[in-house]
Amino acid sequence: MTLPLVKWDNPDLARITVLQLVKSLDCYRVAYCSGENRAGEKVLVLLPFVRIPRRGLRRYIVSFAKRAGVYAEGLGIFEALEF
Repeated sequence: MTLPLVKWDNPDLARITVLQLVKSLDCYRVAYCSGENRAGEKVLVLLPFVRIPRRGLRRYIVSFAKRAGVYAEGLGIFEALEF
């Protein structure tokens, strides 16, 4: 079964449930991101970044969110972080 793919700025995205990061030499790499739509169905989430610096992780994500008009904390992205 293939999950539908939605961008993180899609208004139908209710929340992010898993944001899996893999430690790289100088940054974290996004390995997997999933969430739920407003109907409660599981979806894959397409993020606008694949690399995140180790320092300032939250600030980096919030800066992308502001540009896209996304409320990162409201989506639960920080609670969904897995390293």
